[in-house]
Amino acid sequence: MGESFKSGNISSAIKGVGKSFWNAWEGLLYSLYTQQHMRFHFFVALLVVSSAVVLELPPVEMAILSVLIILVISLEIVNTSVESAMDHVSAEMRPLVKRAKDSAAGAVLVCSFGSVIIAGYLILPKLAAMLQTGVGLAKYRSDLLSLAAIVGAMVLFVAVRCGKRISIAVMLLCSCCCGFAFSHICGTRWHIPSFLVLVSGSIMLLTGVVRSREEKIAKEHINLHPRYDLPVLKYIVTGEFLGFVLWVLLLTAKH
Repeated sequence: MGESFKSGNISSAIKGVGKSFWNAWEGLLYSLYTQQHMRFHFFVALLVVSSAVVLELPPVEMAILSVLIILVISLEIVNTSVESAMDHVSAEMRPLVKRAKDSAAGAVLVCSFGSVIIAGYLILPKLAAMLQTGVGLAKYRSDLLSLAAIVGAMVLFVAVRCGKRISIAVMLLCSCCCGFAFSHICGTRWHIPSFLVLVSGSIMLLTGVVRSREEKIAKEHINLHPRYDLPVLKYIVTGEFLGFVLWVLLLTAKH
């Protein structure tokens, strides 16, 4: 009897932890799917991490940038929760409701500005040194093209998404372009953790862009179950994988 009771407690504890983790994950997805600022933060984070890998920042500086990114994204989630709570309290924009929303947004603004300043201290000196020498530009030419490809793919994806529907070809093309660029930037330097972070972040961002149209319907009715993401994920993940395979094939052909 005691053993079964203990087993039941362990099972319930595991289920409780799993449910709490899943609820937290849904909170992140909800912010990503409904908040344009959150998607912008993800986009900037992808560029910052990619640039840091290209400039070969030391581990300590990479850790500082990672903390800044985590803080900004975390505060944006808190801001989303405050906005949702205030919308539940009152559908009208009452003075105190407005103050609560503005204060939460102000916290994100302060953290974002501070992150830009700190990131500038870390990245700009190395970027300036690279641009001052023709040798540096020649050395990083392919990396700069990869960064441009990431920006171009994301801009194209968002531009096409502004229409009513995004085609499978565009999802495959843009995700493949990102996968190839991340593979080139991180693969040549063996930055495997950064590669995993960049690929995962880009998959989440592209999926969020597709799902963002639901925001215009009703935020509280957005379906966050994985089965609603699968129709999009299967093409985006496939495209990222194809980009990685293409990079491996080109690398093999060179050698």
